Amino acid sequence: MLFSEKLKLFKLNHVESEMNIDGFNFKYISSGDVNKKTIVFFEADDNNMYAWMDYCEKLDDSYSYLIFEYPSIDDAEKLITLIHQMLENLKIQKPILIGCSEGTIEMQLYNKKYPDDVDSMILINPYGLDNKTIKYYKRRKLLYRYTSFVIKRSDYLIFAQNMINIMLKKVRKYTPELEYYIKDALETIYFNMTKEKFFSTFEFQTKLLYGQQPLVSEDFKNLDGKILVIYSKNNYPCPKKLKMNLLDLVKTNDFYEVSGTHYVYLAKVDEYMKYINEFLNKNYHN
Repeated sequence: MLFSEKLKLFKLNHVESEMNIDGFNFKYISSGDVNKKTIVFFEADDNNMYAWMDYCEKLDDSYSYLIFEYPSIDDAEKLITLIHQMLENLKIQKPILIGCSEGTIEMQLYNKKYPDDVDSMILINPYGLDNKTIKYYKRRKLLYRYTSFVIKRSDYLIFAQNMINIMLKKVRKYTPELEYYIKDALETIYFNMTKEKFFSTFEFQTKLLYGQQPLVSEDFKNLDGKILVIYSKNNYPCPKKLKMNLLDLVKTNDFYEVSGTHYVYLAKVDEYMKYINEFLNKNYHN
């Protein structure tokens, strides 16, 4: 079944809710059982919560979950405060955090600000917030500004199609089935997104990459090693040296790689869930 077909079924069986906090509107879906350990899914790519639907469906019944999309915002610290308020309103206490790509930055900032309110973290294709990595992305600041300039002045659907074509070039050495599934997933995500949402998300996420104060290993001490890192082997937004920087920052022995490119997490859910379940079983079912 294709991503777009799964999405129709998921939406039929799950109610999307909204919560307004200080004038900011969050969309979310929660399985709602506060008596279970809750897994909170931070964003995957470009603030689309439905990228996580397969992961939600495959979670063990002993867990509750929350997926959400945040409103247009340009202040990372404000966003982290709003997310914390949302979790408090939903009575979610000390959750397990999962995120991919830019969502992993938000998770690290959340853990820094609320260390007593995070139980463990699962980082998929993460960006580090160590000093070397932030410097690397600061050197690319002009490229981000140029891309922003192009997005703002482009026909969004043409821009999105060109972007998807570039992404797909990086998966064409894999099976046609895998390529077609990822193509359908990317088209479903980006063709159903407005230009305004894509632009505001891009602007915010690029600031996340180079606009933060560096974190240090001490900032993850509260997790006592309960951190899982999974990278795709050909994760083009994050070169190998940056992977090593991240691992040195978070100090974890739970590190795995999955063959494929950045977006393969959309298709190889079972492979990612294998490592996620091993991590959860080790830390929560002993």
